[in-house]
Amino acid sequence: MIKKNFDGHAFYEFEIFQKFGDRVISAVLTKDFDIDDKGYIQRAFGWSHLPVAFKQQLSGTDSHILKSVKIPEDLFGDGFITQEKNLPIMTRAADCGNIVIFDPCKNVIANIHAGWRGLAGKIIHSVIGKMRERFECKSENLIAAISPMIGPCCYKFSHPEELPNFMHRHLSEENILDLWAATEGQLCEAGIMEENIENPRVCTFCNPEEFYSYRRNKSIEKRFGTLIMLK
Repeated sequence: MIKKNFDGHAFYEFEIFQKFGDRVISAVLTKDFDIDDKGYIQRAFGWSHLPVAFKQQLSGTDSHILKSVKIPEDLFGDGFITQEKNLPIMTRAADCGNIVIFDPCKNVIANIHAGWRGLAGKIIHSVIGKMRERFECKSENLIAAISPMIGPCCYKFSHPEELPNFMHRHLSEENILDLWAATEGQLCEAGIMEENIENPRVCTFCNPEEFYSYRRNKSIEKRFGTLIMLK
């Protein structure tokens, strides 16, 4: 990730999208940004449209294809897919991962919120499947980036019996769950080439100065945002 700032407020851009900077923009917002102040985010990046976010993320596998900049305000789910330009799509997290995907051949983007429940439900496979079905995307053309999320350094999983068997390979004998590896693994299983994945491996728990962490802050209210938009 590349660190930048607006008016003293820090954010990051994913390096893997830089060569497509004329067509797509990404941003991981630090705690400096109030993600509920969508007007400020819009002004910070000079966008013509307010960021679109779910009214509530469900930690499930539901995703929506956005066909217009006129979006209902009561959307629920955990994944966005769109071909609309100038429509910033945002997901929120505070230990879970946000995964942004760009198809430079079909000019399609996606933004996915995925913690252990989303990964257990294979939301990444579901979203990429929709991209293939609705927009004829090919997995080998997709480029993906993963936001900061809690790392195996800090994530002791309390109820390993709730994990599906296929995720146990990312669980240590001490019940340490490696969500970084699980997310990368599912992207690769869905057909994305390893060299087309950026994972900064930044732990939210270990970086209190920049990112919220549910396990550290014990708050279900505070989140940071990850955005992607087609120009």
